[in-house]
Amino acid sequence: MEAQEPLLPGLMLMSGERREDQSVWERRAPLSPTNVRKLVRAGVKVLVQPSNRRAYPMQAYANAGAIIQEDIGEAPVIVGVKQIPIDFLLPNKTYCFFSHTIKAQEANMPLLDAMLEKNIRLVDYEKMMDENGQRVVAFGKYAGVAGMINILHGLGLRLLALGHHTPFMHIGPAHNYRNSGMARQAVRDSGFEVAIGMMPKSIGPLTFVFTGSGNVSQGAQEIFQDLPHEYVPPDMLQKVADHGATNKIYACEVGRRDHLIRIKGGPFDAKEYDEHPSRYISIFSKKIAPYASVIINGIYWAPNSPKLITIPDAKVLIRSSQSHLPWVQTSLGSPPLPHRLLAICDISADPGGSIEFMNECTTIDNPFCLYDAEQHKDTKSFKGPGILVCSIDNMPTQLPREATDFFGDLLLPHIFDVLQSDATRPFEDHKFTNIIEGAVITSNGKLTKNFEYIQDLRNQRARTKHRIVGDYDAQTKRVLLLGAGYVSAPVVEYLTRSNDVAVYVASALRDEADILARRFPRTEPVLLNVEERPDLLKEFIGKADVVVSLLPYALHPLVAEQCIASKTNMVTASYLSPAMKELHQSAVDAGVSIVNEVGLDPGIDHLLAMECFEEVHQGGGKVKSFVSYCGGLPAPECSDNPLRYRFSWSPRGALLNTVSSGRFLKDGKVVEIPAGGALLEKAEKLDFLPGFAFEGFANRDSLDYIDHYGIPEARTVFRGTIRYSGYSDHVLGLIQLGLISQEPHPCLHVGGPDITWRQFMCNLLGITDYNIFYDNLKNQLFERTGRNASRVKAMEDLGLLSEELVIKYGNPIDTISQYLAKRLALGPSDRDLVVLRHEIDILWPDQRHELRGINLVCYGQSSSAGYSAMARTVGYPAAIATKMVLDGEIQRKGMILPFIQDIYRPMLKRLKAEGIVAEENSITQINVELVQLLVNAQTLMGSDSSISLASVTSGRKPTKQMKDLTTVSDLMEALPKTQLNLCFLTPPARMIDEFIHLQKIRRRWWKSYLQQPVLLNATSVAVNDENDPFLEQKIEFGSSALGSQPIEVLKLYKPEIFDHLQLSDDIKKSLLVKFQRKSSWPSLITSQVELELAVFFFLMDSFFIRNKASVLSLHKSLAPYAVGVVVEGSPTRVVQLEDLRRLMSLEFKQSKIPVLPLSAPWTIAQCDARGLNYLIFLSDSTLEQGICGLRSRDTSLQEQVHVSDVVERLKKFLVK
Repeated sequence: MEAQEPLLPGLMLMSGERREDQSVWERRAPLSPTNVRKLVRAGVKVLVQPSNRRAYPMQAYANAGAIIQEDIGEAPVIVGVKQIPIDFLLPNKTYCFFSHTIKAQEANMPLLDAMLEKNIRLVDYEKMMDENGQRVVAFGKYAGVAGMINILHGLGLRLLALGHHTPFMHIGPAHNYRNSGMARQAVRDSGFEVAIGMMPKSIGPLTFVFTGSGNVSQGAQEIFQDLPHEYVPPDMLQKVADHGATNKIYACEVGRRDHLIRIKGGPFDAKEYDEHPSRYISIFSKKIAPYASVIINGIYWAPNSPKLITIPDAKVLIRSSQSHLPWVQTSLGSPPLPHRLLAICDISADPGGSIEFMNECTTIDNPFCLYDAEQHKDTKSFKGPGILVCSIDNMPTQLPREATDFFGDLLLPHIFDVLQSDATRPFEDHKFTNIIEGAVITSNGKLTKNFEYIQDLRNQRARTKHRIVGDYDAQTKRVLLLGAGYVSAPVVEYLTRSNDVAVYVASALRDEADILARRFPRTEPVLLNVEERPDLLKEFIGKADVVVSLLPYALHPLVAEQCIASKTNMVTASYLSPAMKELHQSAVDAGVSIVNEVGLDPGIDHLLAMECFEEVHQGGGKVKSFVSYCGGLPAPECSDNPLRYRFSWSPRGALLNTVSSGRFLKDGKVVEIPAGGALLEKAEKLDFLPGFAFEGFANRDSLDYIDHYGIPEARTVFRGTIRYSGYSDHVLGLIQLGLISQEPHPCLHVGGPDITWRQFMCNLLGITDYNIFYDNLKNQLFERTGRNASRVKAMEDLGLLSEELVIKYGNPIDTISQYLAKRLALGPSDRDLVVLRHEIDILWPDQRHELRGINLVCYGQSSSAGYSAMARTVGYPAAIATKMVLDGEIQRKGMILPFIQDIYRPMLKRLKAEGIVAEENSITQINVELVQLLVNAQTLMGSDSSISLASVTSGRKPTKQMKDLTTVSDLMEALPKTQLNLCFLTPPARMIDEFIHLQKIRRRWWKSYLQQPVLLNATSVAVNDENDPFLEQKIEFGSSALGSQPIEVLKLYKPEIFDHLQLSDDIKKSLLVKFQRKSSWPSLITSQVELELAVFFFLMDSFFIRNKASVLSLHKSLAPYAVGVVVEGSPTRVVQLEDLRRLMSLEFKQSKIPVLPLSAPWTIAQCDARGLNYLIFLSDSTLEQGICGLRSRDTSLQEQVHVSDVVERLKKFLVK
């Protein structure tokens, strides 16, 4: 039989039109004309489909000997680059191309099925590997080259949007250049500008991190190396990110062993990792990413492998870090970067892979997106919050000719092996090389042995995705919502805004579930009683991705147990009960996230509190008091009933809260309120919204939230409930009668005889004659309820003395709950109201007290017009948290509360988009204690004179008692952190003169103290502070040598501040009289200086002794650090000197000599300002001769010492 002539039909199966379907940018080919010429000369007949889009023209292939024709069906082997459209696959052929099926990618499974059906033998370039597992055919290098060019282009645009023109603006996208050589020249030109210092200083050092060392990474680094650069190891990345130069770019190549660690400990084992990646976790997001400006990701990521950056990691990385380079000068025109990580070029282009939040590739048309981690969404913009992402999946096609030449030269040696393939013959009959044999995915209508796992992955995905019945695709996420009550509608509405989410509403009442299902798309009703049918509950939970429980809180543990067993995540708006806490470790072990307390109260109250506390603590302040109230109420016009209350859900929970116990912290003392109604007896009137008649009482145990909120410094922590005035008193009457009891009552047995409310009330009062005269019944009720006529009237108006039959539920609480749920229900035209109030007393580092109020007032709509306020403020937070779990934004395991930034910050932003927004107001108080001290000293003043006072206050509790002191470090811990407060009162007519005079005095003072020549600046700061409305002028003293923060702040206040200052009337009157000048208040000037301990003693001593020697003696005894090491070497040798500095510091510590920490490259002035007694100077001569300088602060000691003798020399001075 005549042998069949092998045919190689050129570069792509698709015609010009078909290639446009794949990508209009695809200009590559698997073989270049040079490669084709070699095949033709070897006797191979090559067919090439015509295409004008291909980078090499058709004539070039014709000149190489190829036959240009549309029909290539006679060829048994067809090679291409990207996936082939299913309709144009020819049966019984051998195809070579990138199929993107080896990870069971869902988008390409129809292509895989078609190849199996058409008996196609697929050779996938991605799996052509040598014996070491390295790919032998790839475009990788040019993916890296193009990706690097693109990200430099994008970085220039991103920095411009942030307010910085940089040399990167002169680099264009890769496809704008004829070849990589032209692009590299543009990069070199930009690099020249970087080298001569044209990068804005406020940007700080730029660091590029390259993951992996393969072809992709090497291609990217080839381009990067055309910039002025310096490579550093991973352990030096933080240092150069903080203190590097701006006339070059730093690079760090990160391998697997740099960020992968074994979960159970031990060294990294590459072979073990390849076989069992689940045994490792990545610390890339904590060790590497926080110090990277740009990440170039080119690593291969396999399923079940650790991710480099998860969605929660991204939230941490983009948090504001303006203070990460406090020594870099910034201004309005030279703004700091919002966060260090600016851009990621994910060349691997693996959605949901190693960069988890990259869930969709970008394109050459739109190469960039800005990922906002807080909102978990992408925008096609360079402006706004977020990380710039470039993730083009066909990156090399931007340099098509070079990519084709590179790829074709790699592929050509293996083409002859492929040409022997006959797809109609069994795979085993062929003698392919190991490289080709290992790359065959399909053959003879089935997956080859090496790739049978693809079907396992598909089956696994089917089990997790196709869960609850419904006509939805495999990518649809399924939510099981337990409960179809009042707050369920906003949950369903919010979740079904996403086209990839389906909701199954489970309710014991089919009508409720049906109503919701009819209102919203992709919503299915499910009939389920969780208590009666635990088997169905288990089945439905096992088929869901997330369960949202809006059932009564007592049922949550039952649901949570089933979620843990089924490894299904869960969300609930209720408090984390003790029963739920007990399930925490089980949930952790099962890898299940159960998010609690994401409603209103608890929920939104936590989010607003944590946002405030975060701001306070980041600003160095302390929360002295936190008082919170929250309540759901009827709108005022709908509150005309005895309880001034209406119920939009079961009243049981609200009524039970009134008889529970309470515990809170007040003025540093724990207050405990016993159960049984004592909470209501201590209800207090609330006037934060004067137009409402509110009262409030304690809600549960507030002490738990001291730790949750991270405010151990607070002396008052109180969480309470809001009601309209009169509620507490009238409910107390119900409690006194036993109507809120949970104990079974014989009269309320469901099988017992009928009874009216009047008869039941007689029974509760111990009256056996149910026909008692009505007025006598009221009299006895009057006596039982504490002779309170209002309570009797309330019960009468509630119908509790009527002849209406009682619908019995076994005990009083359940019976009256059902009764009130109907009698006091919101009507069709009624609306409700939600009110939340936080009051926070803040002490700032300058000793200012701020009283901040946070109010959330939300009116609902009538049931016929929309959602109630309660439904919105409970439903939307629960829905937002559910969506965050679905999208992988919440990945912590176990019982989760919304007290972490990753949760509360995104939730607040998304609630704002739903119109749920709180308002803040605050009153800033100056140091009232100082003013009172001034008043006590007023006898020293005349009516036209000024008075001043200085005081020292503590900003930290001592950690040791004085009697326990044994070392200087003990003394440091025993003494409080100090604050110098200066306060001046002066007649208004002299306030400007006094303010200017004080500036001069303070400037001279600081110059005298600092001793060494330090440029000290006094800067007038613009005053436009809503929180400090009485501020007239503000002057800040500072020096770049001492850091970016001011060392002293002077403030001039308007006299009107005394109208608002919280002083007694007697003190105010006294001030006004003594400074009587047309009955005006005095003007107030204040100064606050936070002092290090040594500085404090220096100042105090200089006030009284005026003796420099004694001052320095105090420093020697009390300064926290005895020695500082200063580097004065040339820039070329700084790295070696810093290493020496680090070694010397270690030697000092081992010798028990306190040395200034290595957190910054300290200058002489900075060391002197910190009261250091001895300085060591390292210079180039230290490296050459081993000699360093040694100097005491009073300069009495100045000598040259060999580095090996420094420690012993210092011991002679330091040891007493």
